[in-house]
Amino acid sequence: MCHFLNCSFLDAYERDSETGLDFAQARYFSSLQGRFTSPDPYMPSADVKEPQSWNRYSFAINNPLKYVDPTGLDYEHLQGRQKELIDDWAKRQNEANKTNYTAQQLYDGLSESQRTTYESVTHGLMNTQLVDKEGKSLGTALDLVKSVETIAGDEKGKGSDEKFRVYVTLNDNTTSILREARGVKAGENGMFHGEYKLSFRQERKDGKKGLEAGFQVSATRDGRRGDLDVDYRFGISHLGAGNSDVRAKGNYQKHIDRWPGLPNWWDKKPGKK
Repeated sequence: MCHFLNCSFLDAYERDSETGLDFAQARYFSSLQGRFTSPDPYMPSADVKEPQSWNRYSFAINNPLKYVDPTGLDYEHLQGRQKELIDDWAKRQNEANKTNYTAQQLYDGLSESQRTTYESVTHGLMNTQLVDKEGKSLGTALDLVKSVETIAGDEKGKGSDEKFRVYVTLNDNTTSILREARGVKAGENGMFHGEYKLSFRQERKDGKKGLEAGFQVSATRDGRRGDLDVDYRFGISHLGAGNSDVRAKGNYQKHIDRWPGLPNWWDKKPGKK
């Protein structure tokens, strides 16, 4: 018997008749105790700003009325606006497809390249505080995003400028805010990024010229939709798909040098050394 209100997903778990435990893919779950019987092997999901995540045996950061953890791996390192956007995206996916999956189930169903893309791009944006020329706060760069439409990973058949980016609907005042923002260079995308002709690139942290380790917001001319990615490289390598893939050699280090705190979870999977 499940002791949580939000627990219909447990019906899919395989029950071990000898122990009474449920097999939750990555570890066993005890429904009587409301706890996993071994610690969460996904260590980056522990967040210093979220005390409930420090308990590696808890279920859904001890909030089963709001969250579920169908695989036994806690992905709740998504924070604040990052999570809100995924929750909204999942709701619209369910409405469009007449399904009833949780946001966590839909997010877990994405490929690794899609999840790393979403997490790295939104992490960079939410850790960038925009200010105008006089130093007045304009909010974070992630506040410019109204909703997420498509998360593009390393899909076959896509051009290099269509990979490792997040396609979004932008707030009405996004382009005007980016034009006012200090440290953001406005221009034209020219032959790249398709219909997203307006380009807003974050300048390098060290003040040097180039496109290294900074976000790029490419917008349609009406400013309603956007194509978001991170530029990690300068020179000819900027033109390849590896430029915006946080997993490519050297890119993760560049990311955390500018925006600390991004979990390097793709190198810390259970059993991987």
